[in-house]
Amino acid sequence: MNPIVPTEKNSPVPQEKEYDFTVPGVAAMAPNGLKRALDVGCSGGALGYYLKNQLGYEEVVGIEYSQVASEKAARFLDRVFTGDACRIELPPAYDSYFDLIVYADVLEHLYDPWAVVGKHQAYLQKGGYVLASIPNLRNLFVILRLLAGRFDYTELGLLDRTHLRFFTADTAVEMFTNAGYELVRFSKSIRDAAWHKDLNPEQIIEPRILEFYDHVYRKHLNGEDCSADLHGCFGLFSFTPDATADLLTAQYHLLFRKPGA
Repeated sequence: MNPIVPTEKNSPVPQEKEYDFTVPGVAAMAPNGLKRALDVGCSGGALGYYLKNQLGYEEVVGIEYSQVASEKAARFLDRVFTGDACRIELPPAYDSYFDLIVYADVLEHLYDPWAVVGKHQAYLQKGGYVLASIPNLRNLFVILRLLAGRFDYTELGLLDRTHLRFFTADTAVEMFTNAGYELVRFSKSIRDAAWHKDLNPEQIIEPRILEFYDHVYRKHLNGEDCSADLHGCFGLFSFTPDATADLLTAQYHLLFRKPGA
């Protein structure tokens, strides 16, 4: 397997639109002082570029399924391996090599993300970190749409039509802890109803769903108790402020550590 290597010394920087909303949020979770990263599902290389040029990483290696995206990412990264992350094997030189592995909105696209997380541990140094961004299926918008009898895939977002696997907070964490990682940090990226509406331009969305979601969102941001509102909709459950935040979360950002020195 021959990786794609950079061929342009003066590569153009990624356009701002290529730094989608996950890049700064994911990168902000990385501990200071790390130098070598493996970006799994590196797409066009925007996150790798950010790590190298904003956070001072010395080397970023990518894995990317799309040949077109791989060639684009090779302008910014040190090496890009093209292929299915479930099947690809990196050269032995990368065993225990990286101090960070990043899965930024990629695991949900894989047939067996659990096996990938476990297999890639061989590429990580002891004490190294894994950083992941994973969509939240427990989002209130998805639940309300299900109650309305709809489960519509979209081009982007929580129900991206290329998603093969779906996770809640607990199952996302378990995917890594079952592989032997230790949870270091966990954060939630909360989105308003307008975000969901923008991602569903061709769908007929019941106004009451958007109104209720936005009502809960605004109350939560203002620090108000939303438990009565949610209990009125889902009478079998009680809702703490943390549970309310979970219902409004679009993505989880998670940081794990591989045990060892």
